[in-house]
Amino acid sequence: MNLPPDDQRLKALRRRAEALAQNYLSEDSRSDKTLAPAQAQKALHELRVHQIELEMQNEELRQAQTGLALERERFFDLYDMAPVGYITVSEQGLILEANLTAVQLLGCARQQLLNQRFSGFIAAQHQDSYYLHRKQLLASRQTQSFDLQMVTESAQPFWAKLIASVVHKKDGDAAAEFRIIISDITERKVAQEQRQAAIDLMKKVTNHVPGMVYQYLLRADGSSCFPFASEAIRDIYGVAPEDVREDASKVFAVLHPDDYDAVVASIQFSAQTQQPWQKEYRVKFDDGTVRWLFGNSLPERAPDGGTLWHGFITDVTESRQLKDALKESELRYRTMADFTADWEYWSMPDGALRYVSPSCEQICGYTPQELYADPQLLRQMVHPDDLALFDEHVHQLSDQGVTEPIDYRIRTKSGEERWIAHVCRQVFDPDGKPLGRRASNRDDTSNKQLQEQVRQLAFIDPLTALPNRRLLLDRLEQALAANQRSESFAALVYLDLDNFKPLNDEHGHGAGDLLLVEVARRLRACVRAVDTVSRIGGDEFVVLLGDLTADQTQATEQANKLAEKICASLAQTYQLPGQNELQSIQHQCSASIGVVLIEPQHKSVEGLLKWADAAMYISKKEGRNRVTFMMERRTQQRP
Repeated sequence: MNLPPDDQRLKALRRRAEALAQNYLSEDSRSDKTLAPAQAQKALHELRVHQIELEMQNEELRQAQTGLALERERFFDLYDMAPVGYITVSEQGLILEANLTAVQLLGCARQQLLNQRFSGFIAAQHQDSYYLHRKQLLASRQTQSFDLQMVTESAQPFWAKLIASVVHKKDGDAAAEFRIIISDITERKVAQEQRQAAIDLMKKVTNHVPGMVYQYLLRADGSSCFPFASEAIRDIYGVAPEDVREDASKVFAVLHPDDYDAVVASIQFSAQTQQPWQKEYRVKFDDGTVRWLFGNSLPERAPDGGTLWHGFITDVTESRQLKDALKESELRYRTMADFTADWEYWSMPDGALRYVSPSCEQICGYTPQELYADPQLLRQMVHPDDLALFDEHVHQLSDQGVTEPIDYRIRTKSGEERWIAHVCRQVFDPDGKPLGRRASNRDDTSNKQLQEQVRQLAFIDPLTALPNRRLLLDRLEQALAANQRSESFAALVYLDLDNFKPLNDEHGHGAGDLLLVEVARRLRACVRAVDTVSRIGGDEFVVLLGDLTADQTQATEQANKLAEKICASLAQTYQLPGQNELQSIQHQCSASIGVVLIEPQHKSVEGLLKWADAAMYISKKEGRNRVTFMMERRTQQRP
């Protein structure tokens, strides 16, 4: 506390009191007389005043000292509890003082911390940085601020911001002390590292994606820039990202003159409506190179009233060229398909028809306009029995990309049945996106009819339209395999007509042929749909009875009943047409029949036929018009 006036007065009072006391003593010694009462009272009063003043000054001094002590305690409380660490370091680098926060940061007790080297708490990789800043501090005497990594007493690392300054001693000694403020910035550093890692990752990703990723800012005053642009901008526009960070004019300088106004207008429209910006346009470089670009971005309002777009721009020159080539190819395709006899069409992925050639009307009866209006007609006209084949064909093409040609039947608009030879393939755009399938359909009806005629000649008896011996053998092989799998029974009925030759001798072979046709009709009427009736030559017929039960006794009974039914039907009188309408031929004919039960273990087709033939001859020998059942080489006759 400053007390200059009081100190001076106190000193003056002391001098006067000492002088007065000295005079009192001197006079007392000279005259040995006492002071007059008035003088004594005045002197005593003055002394008491001064005494009181001294006591007041002493009290003020004590209060000042107490206040100073409290301020000192408050200062040390604030010093210790400060949110940052305070450390005093000697010129030799030893820690002289440390507040509580510094103690907690370094993880060491205060007494253990004192006189340790401060550099011992600096991470090894940052020792050089610390000594460099310390050297600069000593040389410049200017406060140094820097970030580095420190370690605690237990070697746990943390990031710290250090603010160091030099403090000279009061005695003027050249030696200096360092006052260092330590702030824990680990969270901030981690956040910065994460942010930088995210930025690096974004740059890495954007630099590897096709095209240019960017932000484009159109300011309220009409100026514009690219706050962010990936490295691909060098290939897209021929400029560096930093060239357009503040001003986008270099980008607009390379826009194709014919597209410049349209691009600017599209940007303005997007800014006004806040609708996505999508534009395909050209750029033209100084060397005359022209490239096609496609831009796609989303806008948002900027704080200054402008618009900020986030999006990408890709070079679509090759795609554009391929599209142009595709259009030209499609034009050529249409030109050729319009004049071909085959029915061509192009079905899009959504089922719509992009193209139908005019020849479709000649093949299916529907005009191209009718198919455009209702593409489902393509499937609806497929024959019900071939619909599964057609659907599988289309599914396989969509799933695997390739499929084999197929033949299927359609029902034309007029109800006529026609065969179609169908081949198709998938179509893709230049970017590999499916554009549906192109199909070619040829009317194959005449060829199929010819094939059927050939098949008839090979497997069908031309007179009765029944399977011949070759087809019978094939079906008999299938029946043996089915019996083995299901362990069920089948039967073979072998028959030869009785009294057939006299009809030929008396009325000619024409009448005999008519009889054979009628026999075939009666045989078909007697058997089931799963059975096979065949003519193997002359007046000999074989009936394959399939799908009998797995019980031998029941299967035997089933075969016998069918054989008896056939025998009775064929024994009925035949009314055959004569040479004219007024004449008819009445003929009595029967059949000798042999039956063999086909067991699951049977494997020889020819053996079964010989066995059944033998049973048939037994019937002839025993008087004809009867059934002989042969099983396990035992013969059973039924009159």
